Amino acid sequence: MQIDEFTLERIQSLYENLVELNLSDSGVHPYRLNELLNQEQQQELLSIELGYGWTNGNELT
Repeated sequence: MQIDEFTLERIQSLYENLVELNLSDSGVHPYRLNELLNQEQQQELLSIELGYGWTNGNELT
């Protein structure tokens, strides 16, 4: 099976690391938690109790 080259994707992959600002990029660089939340917010997030949600099951089974 022969798949045609996707020209736009090919051009982007060739030049994406050569530009100062990549306006075609759809991804984001990861952030650390301490870059998004202050100390108090981090502690609040870390204090959340995790558990399973309630389910009513499935009428088909």
